Amino acid sequence: MTLADSVNRWVEGQLEGVSFESIRDKKVIRDALLDTNRFFEHEINVIDLPFVQRLRRIAQTGFTYLTYPSSTHNRFEHTLGVTVIATKFANAIKEKHPLMMDEKTMRELRLAGLLHDIGHGPFSHISECMYGNLPDVAQELKTNPKFSKSKSKPHEMLSYLIVTSKYFKDFFEDNLHSKKYNTLIDLNNVANIIVGDMENPLEAYISDIINGSFDADKLDYIPRDCYFTGLKMEVDIDRIMYTVSIDKKKTFGRQSLIIDIGGEPFIEQVLFNKMMLYSSLYHHHKVRTLECMFFSIFEACRDHNLKINGFSFDKVTDFLSVTDVEMLTLEGKPDEIKPYIENIRNRTLLKRALVISKSTIKKPEGVSEVEAAEAIDMKYYDLIKLSEDPVRIRQLRELIVQEIDGKLTPYDVWIDLPEAPSFREPSHTVIKITEDEIRTLDKIFPVNKWLTTYAENKWKGHVFCPPQYRKEVNKASLKIFKEELGIDFNDFATTFTKME
Repeated sequence: MTLADSVNRWVEGQLEGVSFESIRDKKVIRDALLDTNRFFEHEINVIDLPFVQRLRRIAQTGFTYLTYPSSTHNRFEHTLGVTVIATKFANAIKEKHPLMMDEKTMRELRLAGLLHDIGHGPFSHISECMYGNLPDVAQELKTNPKFSKSKSKPHEMLSYLIVTSKYFKDFFEDNLHSKKYNTLIDLNNVANIIVGDMENPLEAYISDIINGSFDADKLDYIPRDCYFTGLKMEVDIDRIMYTVSIDKKKTFGRQSLIIDIGGEPFIEQVLFNKMMLYSSLYHHHKVRTLECMFFSIFEACRDHNLKINGFSFDKVTDFLSVTDVEMLTLEGKPDEIKPYIENIRNRTLLKRALVISKSTIKKPEGVSEVEAAEAIDMKYYDLIKLSEDPVRIRQLRELIVQEIDGKLTPYDVWIDLPEAPSFREPSHTVIKITEDEIRTLDKIFPVNKWLTTYAENKWKGHVFCPPQYRKEVNKASLKIFKEELGIDFNDFATTFTKME
């Protein structure tokens, strides 16, 4: 069975017995950030579909709520927000280019906003790290050119497959007609918008609104994540909308979104805030240790051939069939993994035993400053590369456990090396200086170099373990990293753990 067939079967199970209701008029939905907004009759029916309502039970930012208590917002809220901001984009385009944004395109954009995240599994990007490595998912991402923009975003691919599944297409068309909704929508266009790949390059600006360098997705999740965590960052969405238009010169061989020079500082603002969110929120060490603890559940199930709520999680639709709450309930869980679930529920955290970063790599002796810097850079990039090899990382964890005489299991010791955040936006954002002069953002201000330097110096990995074993694991980790990887760490690697 192909991946598309598997998804189609899952969609059929989700929509069994479901049909559109007769909605008499548009509905008003209030939002903490975006105030009051109206949704069309057919959109209310889409919002009420089981796999959209499921997003209410998928945390937008994973386990951050156990560090930032108010960050309990979910994928459902974000989905509505993206739809609203996509409409702002569409209206801005229509005002400047009336023939480039018709009613049909507007409806397809809004539906793409509502459906762009339905491929997410429990705790959003955390489970995506796991199902993205499943053989059929990895193969589809690697070989299908349709998903070239989604290589690091398997959930987009899954959203595409759900929207284009035969069962959903038939269901959607039948219900639109049966309820007499006079709405023309091409679900293939909706799916192409989600993955940022329009069939016609002259329509690239349409998908840029949902999946581009400064899209509705970023303009919602950045202020939303800041608002609900309490982090003080702003994004001037209205100012961006005043300066957005279409690149008629086709700078990249496609008619993409373009920003006027007057809006350029506000795009920089978006990028800086994204960067700050990584260091302050997404890569916060307590958030990362919770993610590792969550992975322990799946490792233990895989190693011991266990099931969670009847699912083996060896196929992607298993991840689409459960939510956060179901993952963290003890009911239906094997006894072997209940302690790991209880530790997350009770916030009994693993602690830092070693801090891994450019600044904690030991400076080589007897060489020039330039040579020392080059050596540290090389080791840093070795660590980034290691982050892409979970099998090797597991081997290193097992060696650390052996070094302390097997007092712990590999599920208790984690080497966490976060993927370095991607900042491709500066080279993909087109800025209009004058009618005749157009440049990419990185040619106006080398923001990409600044972002890369900041990210490299803010990037931190860790070795986590139960608090009572921190000193033993610290000593063992230092030894294993030196023997296996040739990496020495300085005293700060231990000092930053705040063990004492």
